[in-house]
Amino acid sequence: SRRAVAARAEGQYFVFPDNGLMTLLFRRLVVDEVREVTMCPFIPEAVSRTFHGRDVFAPVAAWLALGHPLETLGPPANGLVELNFPTHSLDPGGAVCGEIIHIDHFGNCVTNIPAVLICATGAAHVVVVQKTERTLPLRGTYADGASGEAIALAGSTGRMEIAVRDGNAAVTLGLQRGDAVRFA
Repeated sequence: SRRAVAARAEGQYFVFPDNGLMTLLFRRLVVDEVREVTMCPFIPEAVSRTFHGRDVFAPVAAWLALGHPLETLGPPANGLVELNFPTHSLDPGGAVCGEIIHIDHFGNCVTNIPAVLICATGAAHVVVVQKTERTLPLRGTYADGASGEAIALAGSTGRMEIAVRDGNAAVTLGLQRGDAVRFA
């Protein structure tokens, strides 16, 4: 039931289902134009209901890669689906407040706080996990913590994480998605 959409943002093209997938990316980029895909000669007549990546999105990407203008795909797409992702905030004292948005299969707790906000200062910040009232040291890598130590670090997603070296932070600290964190 979702529509196919193509967009141009900061010199790049994106072809995607209108299901909220691009919410975070489009909050970071300047979007020049968005079109609903209603016509593309590369899309086969028989489109699978379960394989739009092959039957719709790849042909549209090929069409754009050949240099055809975005407007040849269809009318402007208004009202894109946006997902409600929690955002971080600054408190009056300058601390960055956020929450845990994902727990990976290792038990590392990924927050919604961009690592650049914390790491750019070069200071020895700490994170206060508000649920457990724990203060954690900021480390550069998982290996910088002692075995079993709870730490905070900039993760591979570009967001701050809470981890336990050689352990599971979610279990050890009793954390779950939605729990508040504060970097000060």
